[in-house]
Amino acid sequence: SNENGHGIFAKYDSSLNLVMHLECGEVGIATASSASLDEDGSVYGSGGFMGAIKIGNDTFHALSPLILDSFLFKADSLGNLLWFRNSNSNGAYGSYLFDMTAVRAGVFYATGHFSGEALFGAISVSAYAVEDAFIAKYDTSGNCIGVIHFGEAEGWCIEYKDASNLLLGGWFNNTLVLGADTVTSINGFDAIAITVDTILTSLVEPLQRVNNGLLIYANPSNGRCRIDV
Repeated sequence: SNENGHGIFAKYDSSLNLVMHLECGEVGIATASSASLDEDGSVYGSGGFMGAIKIGNDTFHALSPLILDSFLFKADSLGNLLWFRNSNSNGAYGSYLFDMTAVRAGVFYATGHFSGEALFGAISVSAYAVEDAFIAKYDTSGNCIGVIHFGEAEGWCIEYKDASNLLLGGWFNNTLVLGADTVTSINGFDAIAITVDTILTSLVEPLQRVNNGLLIYANPSNGRCRIDV
């Protein structure tokens, strides 16, 4: 690792023997956030970097050396880099890719945040707020098939809920419009779980929220109280 730090992606067999590893960074600051394998053993990795990032023998540059940029890559089963994608986000908060699903039927989904304008393959998007959460759909060749975003928010984890829907976890601030519903955070940043169909057409808040705070009154005699849930 250089003095600024960088990420590492490692692949192990079922006996925990190291099969291959890829280091990310060396020429800039980089952090690794998530990794996945497909059926042929290819490796997908994601995270964020500033300035430049070196993966294997290839070096890639962010749009600005002072703005955080997200990255996504695929390497073959031996660790040879096949493709690399970054968002070139130009907003003050940059972009970061936190999590992705496994590959199913030749596609996978990724989530994170971006600010300003960003590129997802050939798709250009502009944030609604100071930073937006995104869900992007990719094929195994690195082509972005579709992307939806909403803010102010960040997507931190994503997984398949069932064959037709995804479940996203993250946080938001202020007010979000989710399909036909509008939700408002309580006292600033708030956690949220969202269901989205795999075609990326509909956002739904899956859990009913109660916007009533819990009031606790201390026992006046000894300063303690008991709460039964």
